[in-house]
This record gives sequence, C-alpha cells and structure tokens, in this order.
Amino acid sequence: MVRSHKTLGIVAMVSLLLTACGPQQAAVQPAPEASSTPAQAEVTFIRFQGGGDVFNPQTLVVKVGTTVTWINPSSDRPHTATADDGMWDSGPISPGGTYSRVFDQPGTFTWHCYFDASSVPGEIIVTQ
Repeated sequence: MVRSHKTLGIVAMVSLLLTACGPQQAAVQPAPEASSTPAQAEVTFIRFQGGGDVFNPQTLVVKVGTTVTWINPSSDRPHTATADDGMWDSGPISPGGTYSRVFDQPGTFTWHCYFDASSVPGEIIVTQ
C-alpha cells in the first residue's frame, strides 16, 4: 500500500511539472489597422541672407507610398525638384508654390534644383 501511494505521488508530481513547464501560449498582438491616410513628408527650400540655397531636410527617409511635397516659401524666385536621373521634374515651383510626388518604389533618389547649380543635392531614401 505504501508503494502505491508513493507511485501515485510521483505521477501527480510529474503531471504538475509537465503542466507548469509545458509549451506556453505566446500573447498575440493584433496587427495595427491600416491607415486610410497616405503618409506624407515635406522638403522646404531655404535661402540664406548671404545667398545660397539648401533643402530641409537634405536627406529624407520615407516608406513606399509616401507623398513628398516640396515647398518654396521664397518670395523672390522659383525652384525645381529635379531627379538627377531625369525620372521626374517638377518644373518651376513659383514662390509660395508646392510640388508633390508619390514614391511608390523603394530606392535612393537624388535630386537638385535646376536653378541652384551650386546647391548640395537632396536625397530621398524610400524603404519598404
């Protein structure tokens, strides 16, 4: 009889250990809902008092599907957003005007202002 109680006790302990140490269910996080609003980003042309123009930001990192808008707050001259490889060109963006383009492919896209040959080129990095 003592032997059967001992065996029963061992079986109960092993069952308890297997239950406690068995595979655990991971908490499942629901996927975030897709936004119906497309992603947007901006690049602004900035003119220094002493002359010379820069783009802010110089390098922009966005996700595929983002609309990038170039803004020309200048009051005295147009700018362009012209791809270095000729893939796209805004044409002149008048003072106070904007130009927008959707980046639907991943890659690195360098661009410049046609009117500002001395300015540092801008760069847009599009990621998945």
